[in-house]
Amino acid sequence: MAEKSEIDGLFESFVFAPVETQTVFEATLARLTTAIKLGLLAPGTRLPSEADLAVRLGISRATLREAIRSLQQSSLLESRRGRTGGSYILETRRQATRDEALRLSGQLGQRLFECLDLRAVLEPASAEFAARRSDEFSKGVLRTLLEHSHQAPSSFRRADARLHVAIGLMSGVPALAVSIAQVQADLDELIALIPTFDVSVRRSHQQHESIIDAICDGDAVAARSLVQTHVDAMTTLINNFVVGEEAETAGGTPVTLPS
Repeated sequence: MAEKSEIDGLFESFVFAPVETQTVFEATLARLTTAIKLGLLAPGTRLPSEADLAVRLGISRATLREAIRSLQQSSLLESRRGRTGGSYILETRRQATRDEALRLSGQLGQRLFECLDLRAVLEPASAEFAARRSDEFSKGVLRTLLEHSHQAPSSFRRADARLHVAIGLMSGVPALAVSIAQVQADLDELIALIPTFDVSVRRSHQQHESIIDAICDGDAVAARSLVQTHVDAMTTLINNFVVGEEAETAGGTPVTLPS
C-alpha cells in the first residue's frame, strides 16, 4: 500500500506543477479551484507559503496573491493570522437537495452534456493507459485510495473524485489527467447535491474494486470496459435526477424525472 504522504505528494506535484499559459492568473485560479473542489487539497489544509507556492507554480507572487484573494472571496480559502497563520482550505459541501440540483443543472446548461460526453471519452481511455503502464507504485496508490474510499462514507464523493483523478495520473498522459480533473470539478457540485443511498455507494465500491483489479492486472480491455460502464451509470443517474425532458432540447437523452 502507498503511504498517505506519497499520495499527498502525488496530488501536490500535480496541483502545483508550473503554470504554462498566457493567461496565468486564470490558469492558477482554475487549478486551485479544481483541487479544492475535488478534495485533492483537503479541507483544513494550509497552502504552502506564498514564496514557496509562487516558485512551485512558476508564477509571480502578485499573480498568486490575486488568485488567493479570489478564492477567499469565493469562500474556498480563509486567511488566518498568528504563528500558524496562512491560507487554509474551507469545506465546500452543501446539503443535498433536488431543488438545488435542478437550479445548478440549469446554470450549467449545455456544459452539463459536454462534461458527460467528455467523461465517456476521457475516463475509459485513462483506465486503459493506466492498465498498460501500471507499476508497483501506481498499483499501491490506487489500492490505497480505494481503501480510503471505503473508510470515508461521509466524504465518499471527494474520495471518489480523488480515485478518478489518480487513474488519470497513472495513465502517463498529464494532459489527460488535467482534463479529467477539470470535468470532475465542473460536475462536482452537481453530483454532490444528488442524495447518496447505501445501495448506490455499495455498487460504486464494487465497480471501483473491479476497475482497480483490472488496472493492477494489466488488463487494459477490461479496465476500459469497466470504466465505461461506471461512467454510463453516473450519466444515467444525473439524467434521471436533474435533466428529464430538458435533455431533448439540450442535446441529451430525455428521461423521466422521479416524482
